[in-house]
Amino acid sequence: MHKKILAWAENRGYYLRFNYDAKLTGYHSLYEEHNPGKDPLAPKSVKFPDWFQFLVPASEIRLETAQETILDEDVLHELSADEQEFATPLFVYRSGRSSEITDHVLGVENLKAMRHKKLGGGQYQLGIAHSPATMQGRKDAVRETYAYVPEKEWFSEELQKLGFENIIRIFPHHEAQMMKLIIGRACVGRTGAVHPGTHKVLEHGFRKAGVVIGEPGVGKTLTLNGILNAMKYVGYDVSSMGDFGSRFNQGSVVTSHLAYNDDLTLDSLERMLKAHSFKSVVTGGTEKIENKGTDAIEVVANTVILANCNEWKPEITYSLDSGAISRLAPISTYRLFELEEISDKEGHDVHPGSHIKWLCEKYETDPMSLYLRVLRDCTDFFLSKCQQADDVHFYSESLLPYMGIQIHKNSLECFIRFGFLAYAIRHRQAQGNWLPELTLGSLAEVLEATRFLMIDKRADNFRNLLKDNWNDRKRSQWHPYWAQRKLLITSIDKAYEIFNAYKNDKDVALTTENVFEVLRLRDGFSMGKKMTHIVRTWEMVKGEKNKIYELAQSIVSKMTEEELEPIFSDTTKANVDW
Repeated sequence: MHKKILAWAENRGYYLRFNYDAKLTGYHSLYEEHNPGKDPLAPKSVKFPDWFQFLVPASEIRLETAQETILDEDVLHELSADEQEFATPLFVYRSGRSSEITDHVLGVENLKAMRHKKLGGGQYQLGIAHSPATMQGRKDAVRETYAYVPEKEWFSEELQKLGFENIIRIFPHHEAQMMKLIIGRACVGRTGAVHPGTHKVLEHGFRKAGVVIGEPGVGKTLTLNGILNAMKYVGYDVSSMGDFGSRFNQGSVVTSHLAYNDDLTLDSLERMLKAHSFKSVVTGGTEKIENKGTDAIEVVANTVILANCNEWKPEITYSLDSGAISRLAPISTYRLFELEEISDKEGHDVHPGSHIKWLCEKYETDPMSLYLRVLRDCTDFFLSKCQQADDVHFYSESLLPYMGIQIHKNSLECFIRFGFLAYAIRHRQAQGNWLPELTLGSLAEVLEATRFLMIDKRADNFRNLLKDNWNDRKRSQWHPYWAQRKLLITSIDKAYEIFNAYKNDKDVALTTENVFEVLRLRDGFSMGKKMTHIVRTWEMVKGEKNKIYELAQSIVSKMTEEELEPIFSDTTKANVDW
């Protein structure tokens, strides 16, 4: 009966769409056809083709007409009395939710979520036309389109030459790439989204939540508001995200295209990252939602999380689950003094407000046209990464080592990997593939080798060659050089002293825990862990022995005999006095 009612309404020009946040209208919102090309307030530099239409929320007059139609006795010539009663809550505001159609609609949404969990995914009609030109000549596509991104060819020739980096100047290069991925993901929808009209399914593995971090006055809010307003203009559901993870009123957040929180504090950011639903929502899983006074239902998460924060402290991630850390992209902006330097170099102010005004005057356009051009560029960028051999998720991971803010999700692992590499070179001359179990004796050898290769000036070329290898491997966060780059050098010496102080106790666990407790990263992060965790990580990295020796041989082969002599010598002690 539900499908029959929807088809009947569409034939009369009334388009109904499920909306968990709809107020007292059977969990549906009413839409009508709209031609943006005929809008007198259309963006100045976007020329919409005459054939293009999409659905927008119905006007008050349209809603009143729909209500009159469903309540008119003449409708009984087209619908039965039972069907009229069933359909009425879709159009008429009422003082409660209890009706057959609401029970049916919520049951269907629960079924979709259950199917998603059982099958590990599915196909989803999100109503997003990220390539609207493919809809030309397909009337049925209009009835499925609630949001779109204007084609590049619809913009003026001058704006077609502009991209994200030309319009938004507050992000360094790699941070700009990550922002383009996050906005692009919001514009194309979750994996499994079906494009209106073509029924093509977009598959991707992107799973990142973005937090824009920069000092006050740099223009974060102005920039993000411009992007979000452009998204709203072309039909995207942008939800304001309050206390993420709270029990009630999360339906509109989880099912939106983009959930945004402006000016997060460190406390609210930490709560968001620790929320039980954070990982599930970011990866597009299912989430149980409820409004006060209504039954809880399970829905499939569609949204992308984007937040804005004025400050960042590395210790906020120390107690986080590794899964939550891996889903976070901290996107730093330029500092104010850096923007001033860029402005001096460019010959005009590149702060967002002034820069957008300058672009509008130069190209005789308006801010909305510019921000819509940003959406198109982000969408094209995201789609291009989806079409490459490496999944877009792996591309996003490859950006992280180049970004200004680093997250310590594998510091212990990288330190042990460096220690094994140092052991393989100093104690075994990079020959074979044997690595030791964790004992007092092996810990002594690994620490001594690490201390020499990480600190001694005679190992300078080793460190340079290791850095070159790290860069060749796109700064992998799992590379041993990460430990050299991030570890506080003085803590290596301190760890060696602690080992010598405790080794006579013959207690492997106590000695090991005390050694790792004093190891510090340059921002103060401690690698202190319980013995069980250290042993587990030691054994896991030990399984990489072939790769570790392969790297050791590669580094050693590029060093001279003069450089290798003190490194290979058992009698040469590390000189750390400098």
